[in-house]
Amino acid sequence: MKQNILSALDSVKADIPHVMVFYGIGNHGGGPTQELIEWILENQDFGKGVKLKFSSPRQFFDAVKPWKMHMPHVQGELQMHAIGCYSVVGEIKRKLQDAELAILEAQKAECLLGNTNNIVVLNNSFDKSWKRILFNQFHDILGGTSVREACDETINELSGVIVDGEEAISTICLKNLVVLEPHPLQRLKVFRFGNYDYNSLVYHEPWLHPRGFDQCFQGTLLDEFGSSVDYQLVQQSAVKGSPRALIFETSIKSGQNPEFYLDHDHEPKAVRTDLCIKKREVSNSILRSKVGTKGNLFNLSRRDSENESSEWIQIHVLADESDTWSHGKRSFDDPPEGVFEIKKIEVEEEGPLRSIVRLDTQYGCSRSCVRLIFYRGKPYVDLSVDLYNLEQFKLIKLIIPVSNTQLRYDRIARGYLERAQNQLEYPFMKWSWIPNFKKTKLSTGLGIISPHCFSCSSADGFFNLTLLRSPTFAWHDPAKIYDPNRFYNTDQGFSSYRIRICFDTIIDEMDNYTDEILFKPRCFDWTKGMKSQRLNQ
Repeated sequence: MKQNILSALDSVKADIPHVMVFYGIGNHGGGPTQELIEWILENQDFGKGVKLKFSSPRQFFDAVKPWKMHMPHVQGELQMHAIGCYSVVGEIKRKLQDAELAILEAQKAECLLGNTNNIVVLNNSFDKSWKRILFNQFHDILGGTSVREACDETINELSGVIVDGEEAISTICLKNLVVLEPHPLQRLKVFRFGNYDYNSLVYHEPWLHPRGFDQCFQGTLLDEFGSSVDYQLVQQSAVKGSPRALIFETSIKSGQNPEFYLDHDHEPKAVRTDLCIKKREVSNSILRSKVGTKGNLFNLSRRDSENESSEWIQIHVLADESDTWSHGKRSFDDPPEGVFEIKKIEVEEEGPLRSIVRLDTQYGCSRSCVRLIFYRGKPYVDLSVDLYNLEQFKLIKLIIPVSNTQLRYDRIARGYLERAQNQLEYPFMKWSWIPNFKKTKLSTGLGIISPHCFSCSSADGFFNLTLLRSPTFAWHDPAKIYDPNRFYNTDQGFSSYRIRICFDTIIDEMDNYTDEILFKPRCFDWTKGMKSQRLNQ
């Protein structure tokens, strides 16, 4: 303790009359002992002009505020350490985010539609859920550096929080459904509890059981004003039967919950579209993409661009011999050991509102299904990556071509931060935005959004999302792994990622696009008042 104080005194500037010293024991310090407390009390008059005082960081910074001009200023990142924690055991990070979103959405639903008579019970339940979420934000839990058993317990606990949030949302929605007035047509009631207006697709598999599982809706979809709404039939999750789920475009104002109606007695109108799949190319009126070969999955460019992009989206596999924390490393951008290569190309959907091309790819014993999703009239595409990983001591990155600029802007809590394109690994918090060429954040750029990735790097015209790492659980150097099968490796098996790539967007639109992904519409069938002859058919 004495030596810590002397070292701190040596480092302080002479014209600043305060210095902060931490005391305690433990692998990170901070656990006070009775012996240390007594020593500090006995040595309060430590030396000439030096007095010891029990304090806190807040009290220290308040005390030195008059001397802030003399304090050292640091611009940029602090303490690049343990970069592997951004991505390792990704399931915990995804579960914690899903738990946060479930409770946030439930609280929004309760605020907009809830019953005030039940508010105390609900708030007590929310408080309990938030305490579980906050507990699992502890650095060795959320960082993915705990032993396997602890990671499993965390995933189970966070799954319980998600169930509690979903139950609260469903209960609130159902209580609002039962008081609806009867309507002669089959009604679809849509709830959404996001923070921004929604302008995208709604997915719903309507109730059609009396007509048989082999039937599908072949009528007209109407909005609340009686206007026809474009829709597309798509494959439902169940294998049985022809495609009978619906996707339809809509605009939902924040806080509003619109209704739609299935009119079974009138045939649907023709739907206009700008989507096109031709040979190995998919496009809409704004964007186009060509499917590649081998490790070149596909490229992306504006349709009005004179030059087709010569760079390809790829999935790289890198050797990663660092421990669970990646101690001593600042980046992972070494040359890849290999890439996932295309084994099969399949058109899954070719519709007026959405088209999907699936690429089945493989690397070693691992495989992935990469779906390229185009939408009618949208300036963005979605990627859905289903990854089945069997690699050990490897790191897998999604490589996305971008403008070769020196700077990008990464989302942080309540804002965004300018970062250099310098190959270093950084945390990824839902989105990054890269200005077009050498322009600034006041111009348009390329936005990359993913709620399922938490680590990234960028350099030389490529933005790289780290999908996963697979070291041994809770492996801290200098320990060596001599038998790779003796211990369990992280991030094995299935994981899924959604990535949205937005063209020519401004940075202030990024949170809106992200909100569309995070808070999906919830659609309910409600047949109260529906004509009896329809029920009997």
